[in-house]
This record gives sequence, structure tokens and C-alpha cells, in this order.
Amino acid sequence: MKITAPPTTLSSLVIPVLDAAGLDENLCNRVLAAAALNRHQIDGHLNIIPLEHFCRLLDELTKLTGDSAFGMHVGTSLQAAHLGLIGQLAVTSQSLVEAIDSMCNNFFIFQSKTHFGLHQEEDLFWLSYAISDNRVPIHQQNADMMIAIFVNFLRSVLGRSWSPVEIRFQHGKPEGGPKYEMVFGCPIQFGRRINAVGISPRDLSAPMPKRDANMYKLLKGVIDHLAAQRKMQADFGFIVKQHILMLMGSETVTSRQVAQSMRLSEEQFVKLVRSKKLGFHDLVKETRFELAKHYLDQSDISLTEISLLLGYSELSAFSRAFRRLSGETPQQYRQFKGNTKTSVASASHTEGCHKPKITETIITMETR
Repeated sequence: MKITAPPTTLSSLVIPVLDAAGLDENLCNRVLAAAALNRHQIDGHLNIIPLEHFCRLLDELTKLTGDSAFGMHVGTSLQAAHLGLIGQLAVTSQSLVEAIDSMCNNFFIFQSKTHFGLHQEEDLFWLSYAISDNRVPIHQQNADMMIAIFVNFLRSVLGRSWSPVEIRFQHGKPEGGPKYEMVFGCPIQFGRRINAVGISPRDLSAPMPKRDANMYKLLKGVIDHLAAQRKMQADFGFIVKQHILMLMGSETVTSRQVAQSMRLSEEQFVKLVRSKKLGFHDLVKETRFELAKHYLDQSDISLTEISLLLGYSELSAFSRAFRRLSGETPQQYRQFKGNTKTSVASASHTEGCHKPKITETIITMETR
């Protein structure tokens, strides 16, 4: 079995996050130790730390502050510049679309094994974010913080009163949680396939208030050098599936769409897929099945709605395809997962342990 390096992130957010929590130095050191971090690791903005440890830090601060929405609240106080060089490059860009494009192209410098992209669905553009490694399962505080940072960045360009058209989160709706709509000023959807901010096309042409062509050129040279040193190590098939996930909706994803998303010609993309001995349709089926399980884990989404979200014309077609490959119906899968969660929660309460995180197995699924 091929073992790959775990996802990493720059340490540039650690100190701002600690500052936002308002802790004294001794308590900060204790929290860092609980997250398997230390001062030496976070001293420089170009230091790389395990993403799992940063997420653990957010969890520790959430518990310590008693703020169940710590990630979202701290994210609203952070700027694009806190993302390191890629944020600084965005700020000096000429227009908002150029700024977003530069962040999308270079996000892997800030955080590895993470999807960050801009794509269009009907009359909206979606700025999407998702950690692409199941060693860091869907993480509410991280997602809330990053989406809040992106919205804060957009408001710095479009005005403090600006709000997205809609925001989507992968995680389920927190019970008794914060009023997301009050913070973001727009409708919020939970349990979706990816974390995303809906943006009107007219907003993308806005000029950047701090644009600086000379500084942009200087920063871009540094970033291009870093990019050459930190080529992504992710498996090609894994990368393709992340682009499929971003594009997947009620319509069938085509190789042409994925090629455009990856900035390749369709001919180049097809040759690459064949050279890796992969099947494009198999990758689409695998992604659809992973997405189906994700939707089924969200109890507030009906089976009929899930079948439509996955591109099936009716619920029976979805049920047949799911059962053919998993050996159970969507209803049975959802019921089993619900019983498992109840049993695990009961055991955790009895033993005084935290509930374990469950990762998903990839199984291919046919479309009907």
C-alpha cells in the first residue's frame, strides 16, 4: 500500500488565532502542547506544520473559550494577508478575479492536499474549499474559519455591507449552534458536497483597493520559486476526483469540463488519464458514491433530494445503483450509520472517551 505524507499548512495563522483567543503565555504554551505544537514550529510564517495539529489547536481553543463558533468568529477578524504570501499576492492584484485566480493557483503553497477553486454553476460563481485527505475528516472549526476569512477578504474589496448570495458547508448543522446567517448575512446550507461561497458574476470585476503592480510582480517571483520547490505530491487520480467533486451537480460531469478546470486541453487530459491507466467514468462513479455517502450521513437531507443532487431522475434509480454495489439500500445504510453513531456515543459516554472519527471507503457506483 502506498503511504503518502499527511496534509500540511503554513504556521502563519497560529499566532493570530492564539491572539484572538486572548490567552496568557502560559496558557498558550499549554494549548500548543495539547495540539502537539511548540513555539519553535510557529515562529516563522514559512514554517510548515501538520494540518491535523492545527485543527486540533482549533478544537482545544473552542473548548477552552467555550465558544462553539470559535472558528467562524476568529475567521471574521483575520485578513487575506494572514494566509502568507498567497494572501499578500492577492491583495496587490489588479482585480478581484485576478486575486482569486492567483490564490486558487497557489493555494497548495499555503496548505497541501486541499481543494481551493472557483467554478461556475448556472448564474453564480462558487469559491470552494475542502481538505482532500481523510486523515483530516470534515472539520467544522477549520471550515468555518476559512470560509469566514474568504468572506472577510471579499468584504475588504466589495464593502463591509456586502454579503454572499449563499454559503454551503460540508459539515452538518450544529445543534443549538451559532446563527451563521447573522454573521454572513445570507442563506446557509449544511451537509453539502463542499464548503463554498456563492458570488455574483458582477462582483468579480471589482478593482482591488490596494493594487500594486510592482509589489505583485515581486511577490509573484517569490511564489513561483516556492511553487517550483513544493510541487504537489498528490496522486493524479486523487486530483482529478477533487475537480470532479467541485463540478458535480445535477448534470453529468464531462472530461471537457474537468480538463478546463485543470487548465488543460481535453486532449492533454485524456492522454494523462490513459497514461496513468485510469478510467474517467470510473473516477466519476467513485466520486459520486463518496458524495452519496456524505449526503446520507446528513439526516436533514431527504433521500429524494439526495437522488436529485446526484443526478438521478428518480429515487428508485438511485436506490438500485446504491444497492447493486454496496449490498444495501440507501435507507439501510442511513439506518445502520445512525445505529452505529448511537452505539459509539453511548460507549464514549460510558468510558469517558471522545467519539472516534470514522473514515469512508471508496466503492465505485454505476449510474442509471
